[in-house]
Amino acid sequence: MICKIIVILITVITSLSALNLTLHDYDNPSADHIADAEIINDVLIVTGLFGGIDFYDISNPMQLNHLRNFTLNNNGGGGNSKPNCVKALGDYAYITAKNGVAVINISNPSNPQYIRYLNNSSGYNLENLDIYGMLLAVTAHEDGVLFYDISNPENPSYYGRFDTDNAWTVALTHNIAYVGDQSNLLTINVTNPSSPEIINSLEMSNAIKDIQYQFIDDANDLLYVALGTDGIALLNSQTLSILAVTN
Repeated sequence: MICKIIVILITVITSLSALNLTLHDYDNPSADHIADAEIINDVLIVTGLFGGIDFYDISNPMQLNHLRNFTLNNNGGGGNSKPNCVKALGDYAYITAKNGVAVINISNPSNPQYIRYLNNSSGYNLENLDIYGMLLAVTAHEDGVLFYDISNPENPSYYGRFDTDNAWTVALTHNIAYVGDQSNLLTINVTNPSSPEIINSLEMSNAIKDIQYQFIDDANDLLYVALGTDGIALLNSQTLSILAVTN
């Protein structure tokens, strides 16, 4: 992994004959070993396994306006808190870190406030997370997927944990969680998040690194599944049939 990654803001201009990328701005953040980024409204949040979390105002889409570098409370542990992945909703961001899932109040992104670590989230190797409605899902590798009710955003309640072999990533939609479990793509019914059930699965060609869901219509919703060196697979979300693969 590169020790320092520069945050780059680009504008993509397309035409019938070519794809042109124009570099408008860049920044060298304090966050090191950048792991994830999230955009909510006009705010960009960048997490790094070292160096903390950086906040940017991107209300001018051609300019990165650095607001603040923020360090998580380490919950009494030694060393770095190692913020990893981030997901935001409303005035709150949820960040997987060494000591659990951290809740941050981002109503003023120039002065974010650490609230707490979620109950039942410590002691795991936490990775990706997603939010749909008031449901938060957090992947925990060999310990499966954790589910929370975030209707009280500062003090979410714990639904429970669903066992998997090696959950890397999760994408939520209405009553469904799509989980990358090593090389298996799982469709999990989360109508009752306290008792999830697998309703479909598909073995992919490589370990699943990321999943993105796109709503098209009730019959043709799409999944984009990142497969490392095997590229990206496009699937029908309901049938898990592979529509295309690109390297």
